[in-house]
Amino acid sequence: MLPEGCKDLLDVIKPKERQGMDAITGILPWPLESLKKEAALGEIEKSIEADPPAPGTVIEIGPQITLRELAELVGRQWYEIIPTLIVLDTVVDGPDHVLSFELAGRIASGYGYEVWRVG
Repeated sequence: MLPEGCKDLLDVIKPKERQGMDAITGILPWPLESLKKEAALGEIEKSIEADPPAPGTVIEIGPQITLRELAELVGRQWYEIIPTLIVLDTVVDGPDHVLSFELAGRIASGYGYEVWRVG
């Protein structure tokens, strides 16, 4: 017999308010409403709730960069960037996954950095 409002055992394990996409809400750097890809791309730069760098802080990125290197540049752990990559329809296989300049630049600018391409 399952508790009221539960359709299977997974519902019993997870609190109702944390099911589905709500489970990652706490680790995304923007509100759940902006999870639509188009909205998320624009909102990354606007609504990050992290400690912003000093205005005008510039980071230089080559044509490619690993997830680990990008995380170090923006002052985060590599796994903290994973939810952003998921929303951007990007699957990574670990901290040494290579990101394009365009993707890395979008992520870094979301954390408040100005991004310049080198090389």
